[in-house]
Amino acid sequence: MISRYSQQQPGTDKIVQRLQRLLMRIDTVVEEAEGRRITNQGMLRQLKMLRQGMYRGHYVLDALRFQAICDKEGEEVSHSSSALSKLRPPKRLRASCAGGGSSDREAVLLSGANNSIQEELQRLVDTLEETMAGMKEFLFFLESYPRILRQPYGTYLILDNCMFGRQTDLERVLNFLLRPNAMHELAVLPIVGPIRVGKSTLIEYVCRDESVRDHFSTILFFPEGSLKNEGLIDLRGNNFNGLVRHQNCASQKRLLIIIEIAEDI
Repeated sequence: MISRYSQQQPGTDKIVQRLQRLLMRIDTVVEEAEGRRITNQGMLRQLKMLRQGMYRGHYVLDALRFQAICDKEGEEVSHSSSALSKLRPPKRLRASCAGGGSSDREAVLLSGANNSIQEELQRLVDTLEETMAGMKEFLFFLESYPRILRQPYGTYLILDNCMFGRQTDLERVLNFLLRPNAMHELAVLPIVGPIRVGKSTLIEYVCRDESVRDHFSTILFFPEGSLKNEGLIDLRGNNFNGLVRHQNCASQKRLLIIIEIAEDI
């Protein structure tokens, strides 16, 4: 479809081919980056920028396919109803087809003059090429980050709760917990939200992460209402009344405390 549309508008064929090859490279980089646990905020911003360019490029290719289909349908209708072509302007066929969901900007891009289409595509390709050219350091440092283990079911299903769409939240919590201990003050990360949105599931998954278990010597969990009993907050002894989620004697003496609160503070 894309090659057919490009043949109708000479000059765009080479640009579209460059865009397709460029998107293949970007897809590879994004997939590789998403498979690693990146903790550097600057690299995460670069990855976000690369994703946006990737989505934009695929959107333009899809719009070109859509335009080619519309042109083909318009030709078939015009050929089968040649007797009515004098009564109905051809632009009405294009309007009815183009109104199926393409954005206004893309409609202007694809229905404009040949030079305008080439300029838009050329600008997009130039922008993506500049973005990829600035990713050399990103690719170099990417190799130093560990891969994310993909475990079927265990990666997404925790205590019969779904973890779909929580990858960004998970990365934020892990980055907070695994950052270097440069400050001696107590660090607090509030996780707030309405009931039954997956907060407990997210915390459960974080506690099961091997990097978190290796980083902290003890993980304590105080469920809702346990703080009202002052006897449970004696951290000097060994009796935590079943609140210990994890103990690692070989790790440094880092303590992770999880407190569940169901009311406003």
